[in-house]
Amino acid sequence: FVKNKKVILVDDGIATGNTMLATVDLIHGEGAAEITLAIPVAPSSTVKKLQASPYIDKVICLYEPKPFYAIGEFYQDFGQVSDEEAISILEKSEMVFKPIISKISGFEQGDQGEFLIQIACFYL
Repeated sequence: FVKNKKVILVDDGIATGNTMLATVDLIHGEGAAEITLAIPVAPSSTVKKLQASPYIDKVICLYEPKPFYAIGEFYQDFGQVSDEEAISILEKSEMVFKPIISKISGFEQGDQGEFLIQIACFYL
């Protein structure tokens, strides 16, 4: 369901980037038109590795700390989130995401629901 779609992959932070690269390979193999990564924190070396991937069109990383030890050090609470909690949060956040998505160039009005489903599927 990502064929010819713009896909934004979101993670709470990336340490080595290996899992994200495997995910990107899968998404690319499914025919995504464009792949963007959105992450709050990652080491500079990982950001460079992700930017070097021929399948990733854009990497947005808000913070590249030096030194970098672990993702959890940048969160007050880095406890595990169950699938049920994640689904509930995504359902509640739909009213927040829809106006944002509508402002992203290239997304048609009818694509918003499908886009949110894609975020949910790849997030979980």
